[in-house]
Amino acid sequence: MDYLVRDSHFAGVAIGKFDIQYLINSLTVIRHDTGGPKTLGLTPKGVKAYEAFAVARQFMNRTVYYHRKVKVLEYMMEQFIRETLLNCERLNALPEIGPIIPGYLKAVADLIRDRQHYEKQEFMTTNLERYIDLTEDAVWTLVSAIAKYDGDLGRAERARTLGRKLLRRQVLPNHVIDRGKETLLEHRLTEVNLKPDDDIAIVKLKTTTYKATDEDNVFVVDFDGEIDEILAHSEMITVLRDKPEQEALLVVVNEAKSAEIKEIASSMQAISAINGNGRKRVKKSLP
Repeated sequence: MDYLVRDSHFAGVAIGKFDIQYLINSLTVIRHDTGGPKTLGLTPKGVKAYEAFAVARQFMNRTVYYHRKVKVLEYMMEQFIRETLLNCERLNALPEIGPIIPGYLKAVADLIRDRQHYEKQEFMTTNLERYIDLTEDAVWTLVSAIAKYDGDLGRAERARTLGRKLLRRQVLPNHVIDRGKETLLEHRLTEVNLKPDDDIAIVKLKTTTYKATDEDNVFVVDFDGEIDEILAHSEMITVLRDKPEQEALLVVVNEAKSAEIKEIASSMQAISAINGNGRKRVKKSLP
């Protein structure tokens, strides 16, 4: 509730706003059975406030958090970290970079290099302090160090390229894929020897207003103590439940092949034309 209101304000959009105080005042603790678990839920008067919250969250997802440039930059950061992990031994040997690599990334890199069998819980317990130290500042310091290194990085060259683009906010070329054509396009691109994550990537954006799963259920307790899921009190949530809004992006990882990739996708009519404002261009026929 807090970040939606703040992000809406600082992003300069009104779609993330809702009556946060009214919703807070409608919260209550629900005990589902005698001696059973307790969950945070709503009184009946909070149903409409929750509807506004759920819709505001979905609008912010589609407009801000899942904006295509944001998701491409996230993909670029994931690939940067992946390249760092795969080439950690080489990078760790460099005096300008080795001391900057967060300890948690080094621990993960050791698992990858040695192909160790491990239990996740045991690994997290052993490396808890390292994980806590893996802050945003630590990651961006690493990005800067690799991006600005002037020597030979060998196979880690791709990490340097991605690091430089991240620092300059240079987003990889990308295209919105027309709905339903993701699999066909991916198959066609791999047919012509374009390799996933080396030449292309398909990033899928999927958000849902309300997921009716055990972990995400929202419950309402009425004034007689009867407990129901919010679906029994809200027609709007019932209509929107488990109905994801989906979009997919074709990311051009190898910019040297950008024209080739776009030509293939366009010939299949699989990508949408996007203008400078991020909107689809609609061709209008003259009378």
